[in-house]
Amino acid sequence: MSKGSFFVAIAALLMLGSCKDTWDEYVEVSDQVNQLSLTDYIASQSDYSQFYDILKSTSVAQMLDSSTVYTVWIPTNEAMQLLDESVLNNEVKKRQFALNHIAFGLFSSRSGAADDSVYMMNGKKFYYQPSKALIDGVSIQTTKEVKLKNGFVQVVSSPIALRNTIWDWVMTDAPDNKFITYLRSLDFVYFDAEASGYLGTDDQGKPIYRDSVVYIQNQFLLEVADLQSEDSLFTFLVPSDDVFQSHFDQFERYFRLDDRESNVIPTSRDSAQIWINVAKDFVFSGSYDLSSVPDTLISYFNIKVPFVRSSVTQSFKASNGYTYLVSDCHIKSEHKILPVLVDAEQSVVIFTGTSSFYKPYFYRTGGGSDGLYFREKENALNGFDVILDNQSSSGILEGMVLMGPLVSSVKYRVKMRAFTDFNASPKWPDTTRVLRQYIAPVTVLRDKTTRDFTGLSPNNNKLRSTGGFGTADVVYDTSDETSYYIPVSTEPYSENPLDDEIDLGYYDYRYMEYAFFRIIPLEAKMAVVVDYLRLVPVLE
Repeated sequence: MSKGSFFVAIAALLMLGSCKDTWDEYVEVSDQVNQLSLTDYIASQSDYSQFYDILKSTSVAQMLDSSTVYTVWIPTNEAMQLLDESVLNNEVKKRQFALNHIAFGLFSSRSGAADDSVYMMNGKKFYYQPSKALIDGVSIQTTKEVKLKNGFVQVVSSPIALRNTIWDWVMTDAPDNKFITYLRSLDFVYFDAEASGYLGTDDQGKPIYRDSVVYIQNQFLLEVADLQSEDSLFTFLVPSDDVFQSHFDQFERYFRLDDRESNVIPTSRDSAQIWINVAKDFVFSGSYDLSSVPDTLISYFNIKVPFVRSSVTQSFKASNGYTYLVSDCHIKSEHKILPVLVDAEQSVVIFTGTSSFYKPYFYRTGGGSDGLYFREKENALNGFDVILDNQSSSGILEGMVLMGPLVSSVKYRVKMRAFTDFNASPKWPDTTRVLRQYIAPVTVLRDKTTRDFTGLSPNNNKLRSTGGFGTADVVYDTSDETSYYIPVSTEPYSENPLDDEIDLGYYDYRYMEYAFFRIIPLEAKMAVVVDYLRLVPVLE
């Protein structure tokens, strides 16, 4: 039998097979067809000739003639008329287009499998919906599905678009507005010391490498979201120039690295910090088409961002999500500058004298052996609060240190939740004494050269109980140091934590820094105790 006659016979057998109803009968068209490779079968079908020509010219057909199992989604010749000619005129794009329709493994639109994502051979990931006979939104003609020796063939109603990732679009096709230009400016050259092969040092102590391996990285991809990844789905907003600039102006006072009192106009360091903090809240987890975008999106940093559908001026569907250019998007200050929770159980620290200076424990500087307790208490945050007791009969505790996150350059009201059921100390019970403790922000001191920890500043960064910006539950007398030692409540924690908080006043962070607090008892034979601190921003 000639090859042409053989292909005619195959077509006839397929027509006979299409009359059967059950899945098993459907896919088992004939032993002859089942034993064909994907390449031989596609070549035998005249209606797939244009797609087959691409497979052959890009050497992908040879790959499909192997023993490896694949699924191929084939556009018919009629569907291929929808393909952009620029793909056919570019050998790289043409190969990518072919691989864009092939996945490793077996996928069937008729098997009843659950909807899931499918990785194509070019690295792109598409949403595959057998339940709706769709792949990346393209219809699948389920009646034309065929099972072959090394895989499945499915027929699609149009070519599956060869899409860039969101980041590819940003770098190559996006309009040159202020936001896009800013993102592109965050590229930097990274030297990969490990890949370069460390050989030792020279006479001056400088490292010597076998090679110099460098590549381009981008700050936004590293610190915010990897928009070039096919493993995640995103929705990405590109604000207009006016929107982007207005957010810089709105938030410039809150993201200072240099003292904002000494620098009314942001320094260059400040500006870099402000821009990245503005930009980072325009990317969101999940892929939303225009009809399904919620009115309020939540950024990767838990910021509420409004989505005004009528303000969309342009959109782009990427392989890993959607991008929308918007002319209206106003983030409220109270949604951007959020309260900060410092959970004592998670934040108590010890300093080790190196640049990696903290780990879960507590601060201690001699004067006896101190005892740290994680006390299980009903209604405490996460079930536990923290006690640092003094085992010494004479020395006063240097104090417990809590390390909070990096805070904004803004005033914060400091609220404390704590209670004692042990009077002044578990070790030294005395019903006549009242536990009083002094809480104040402290600054970490480092060696200017090595950046190693060298100590903590004294508790002289006092909280303020007067001067506006809210009302404190205490009154401090600047001429009386003991007025800063606050009596600790003896009332057990209630079900509503906010009801137990004491407002200790406010502290003005004039530049961004990590929020360290030290808690000191008034006297010897006295412990300190805390469940959490909560820092509430004062937005002027």
